[in-house]
Amino acid sequence: MGQHVFVEEVSVLKPPISTPCTTLFLHNLEQQLFFPVEMLFSYKVDSPGSTRNVAHVVRDALQQVLVPYYFVAGRIRVNEEQGRVELDCNGAGVLFASASCSSTIRDAGDLRMPNPSARNFLVFPTEMPTEICDVPLVTIQVTRFICGGFIVGILASHAIFDGTAGCEFYDAIARTARGDLNPATMTLNLDRSVFRSSNPPRPTLDHPELVSMPDVPAKLIFSPAHYHPSKSLLPGFSFKLFSFTPAMLDSLKKKALSDGTIARCSSFEALTAHIWQARAKASHDSHATTKVANLFVVVNVRHKVKNFPKDFVGNAVVAAPSCDTTVEDLCNATLSLCVRKVQAAIRRGTEEYVRSVMDWCEGRHGFIDLPGGMIITPWSKLAFHKLDFGWGNPDYVTSAVHDRKEYVVLLSNCMGDGGLDVFMGMEFEKMAKLEDFLTV
Repeated sequence: MGQHVFVEEVSVLKPPISTPCTTLFLHNLEQQLFFPVEMLFSYKVDSPGSTRNVAHVVRDALQQVLVPYYFVAGRIRVNEEQGRVELDCNGAGVLFASASCSSTIRDAGDLRMPNPSARNFLVFPTEMPTEICDVPLVTIQVTRFICGGFIVGILASHAIFDGTAGCEFYDAIARTARGDLNPATMTLNLDRSVFRSSNPPRPTLDHPELVSMPDVPAKLIFSPAHYHPSKSLLPGFSFKLFSFTPAMLDSLKKKALSDGTIARCSSFEALTAHIWQARAKASHDSHATTKVANLFVVVNVRHKVKNFPKDFVGNAVVAAPSCDTTVEDLCNATLSLCVRKVQAAIRRGTEEYVRSVMDWCEGRHGFIDLPGGMIITPWSKLAFHKLDFGWGNPDYVTSAVHDRKEYVVLLSNCMGDGGLDVFMGMEFEKMAKLEDFLTV
């Protein structure tokens, strides 16, 4: 991608009216999500004049939405006494940039392919903050091309909301930009008390999938370095996008059902099982065949927790585990067996599991034992592909660089046919094998 992105203006946007100045509790699972999520929304518009004011439209809509979403303009603060982070709703603001590009959006190529230069479409603090309380929780950059097409690049802290809540926030900006929403009418519930741990903590399940953070000062755990990514990819790793058409997904489902050991199987379950097994085969090491191939499936628990608050905004997901299969067994298993294990992991995402994890993590800085494993996020079920700022739906949505090697992200291919794009990484020397094993 050789085109030059010229940043025209960077500003700090704050709510236009007075908003609550308060501190919000972040629950124990949110303490694990201390990293930013980078996304690009690409819009091909072949009429330069129609998008001349697109940055202004998005900027104005964002500022209006910051009234109900006032916490987004706040900052993460380390509570040293409690050894955890909390959300300081201080109205410090979000970072917004308008930019232009001297080429057409088609010249930019397929930005779905992980590429560090894609971060030119995101705005970061000019200098790395020395304290986490100085890091904006959300930044948005609108880059307009000479053809009229544009890219909206969003960087958001995962600690303040999950994919569902994040998608709702972006959609509120888009609907406001279109004139279809008056943000003043929105009602949000920021109370996370439904996820508070018991007092005293009483985990009811065993959690071999969790480990405790070393006993170090909280300010070292929650470092601002996480929010100033490198312009290069993770050394030694290759990151790629793999597209699965509806026909390929149907083929995987038929293969999983062919031996009659399972009665039903979703496209997500079949694809997750296929990816999990392919990654195990590609990384197979004869000296590590007995190592457990940990799998974590991100599950939305909004409809699983009793008395879950209406209009909740925050993180309401859990990484449901499958931690009883060795690499060797996974490599030799049938697809149907892998699907059964995926389904079992999803079933573990119950209210009891959520409560037990919250209690286990209390006071331990607990987090999932991810190295060498895989965590899969089904963002394909969210409406990112319908984010319309007034110029139609995006032509594609991508995780800008995605340089966390254990994470696998599923997104809609934006074609409306049910096809999926999968983002993942693997060591350079193993990527060719992964590509072969993923072939359907």
